[in-house]
Amino acid sequence: MNDEPTTTPISDDDNQPATKGFVRSEINTVKEELLEHITQTTERIMDHIAENNDKLMEHIATNNAAIMDHVAATNAKTMDHFDVVAENIHRDVAGANQDEITLIKDQQLPDHEKRIQALERNSGLPVA
Repeated sequence: MNDEPTTTPISDDDNQPATKGFVRSEINTVKEELLEHITQTTERIMDHIAENNDKLMEHIATNNAAIMDHVAATNAKTMDHFDVVAENIHRDVAGANQDEITLIKDQQLPDHEKRIQALERNSGLPVA
């Protein structure tokens, strides 16, 4: 039996049976057309991807620069705020330290309580 497809003109008669060779020939033709269509579509898709990939990379580069600028600005603001807060804490601690030193000195005055009690007694106030 010959497996080579034979080409016969397509008949307009729908009642005429198709031969195996004719069916094989039609299948091969459709297969070749489909493969060609798939190949062309794949090439168009790949071209589209390549074209848009360049645009995407350019967009990423542009936005990356903007993001890095924003991060740098935010970092500078954060550091400035940190410096202000650190300076405030330093001043608060220094002030509290000075208050504590003054309090300790006041408590260490000789006979401070005795002097107050003597003044209270001499003025007629009740002694605490």
